[in-house]
Amino acid sequence: MNYYALILKDAKEKQSPQVDIVIEQDYDFNASYSVWNLKNEMKAIDVIKMPKLILHPNAILTDVLKAIPFNSHFTILCNQKFLAILEEYNTSAYEVFPVSVFKENEEYKYFLLNFYETCNESVDFKRSEFYLRPPSISLNQKKREKKEILINSLEEYQNQKEIHLSVETRTLKLKNNLPYDLLKLRIGKIAFYISETLKEKLEFEGLRGFQCYKPINGNNTFLMDRSKMYMM
Repeated sequence: MNYYALILKDAKEKQSPQVDIVIEQDYDFNASYSVWNLKNEMKAIDVIKMPKLILHPNAILTDVLKAIPFNSHFTILCNQKFLAILEEYNTSAYEVFPVSVFKENEEYKYFLLNFYETCNESVDFKRSEFYLRPPSISLNQKKREKKEILINSLEEYQNQKEIHLSVETRTLKLKNNLPYDLLKLRIGKIAFYISETLKEKLEFEGLRGFQCYKPINGNNTFLMDRSKMYMM
C-alpha cells in the first residue's frame, strides 16, 4: 500500500491557527474536564468538556481545522463529512468529542478525534535513518556533527531514547502491507500517514483543511525535514 504524509494545514489557508476559544466562555483549562488533560497515547481518563470555538475572521471554514488548544500530534478537528469517511476505513484507534465552532452567529458541528493508539511498530527501522542531535553550542565552540546511529527495531529505538534524549529521525520508512488507511506515529516529525486509497477518497469528495505529501521515493520512505518535504 502506498502512503502519504498527512499534514493538518490547508494549502490555500494563510490564517493559522484558524480557530480560537470563545473568549466570553467560562472555561477553566486547569480543571479536570479540560482538554489539556488529553495526552498522547492515552484515552481520556475522565469526562472531557469541549470549549466553544470561534473561527478567525480571516480564516476559511474547512473540513479539517487547525485550532488552539488542540495538539495536532495526536488530534484532528474535523466536520461530520470527514469523520463519516474516516469511519469507513481502518485507522489507528481514536475517541470522538463533539465540539461547536462559531462563524459569526452561525454554529457548526465539529468533532475532536483523539488518536490514542500509536502504531510505532509500523516503522521499518532497519531501512530508516536516525542520528543523535549534537548538544547546544556557544558562539566560541566548534560546530559538532550529527552522529549517525543504527536502530534495527522498536525495542532498540525505545532503549536509545532512554539513553539519549536527542535521538532524531532523518528518514522514516513504513513497513510493507500495513493494514491501516490512516495511522499515527510518535517517531519523527510527522504524526499522521494516510493511504493512497483514503487520500483519493477525501480528494474526490472535495474535502479541505489538510495536505498530503509524497515519500522521497516510491517505497514509503519519508524525509523528516519539512522545509524540503514541502517542496516535493
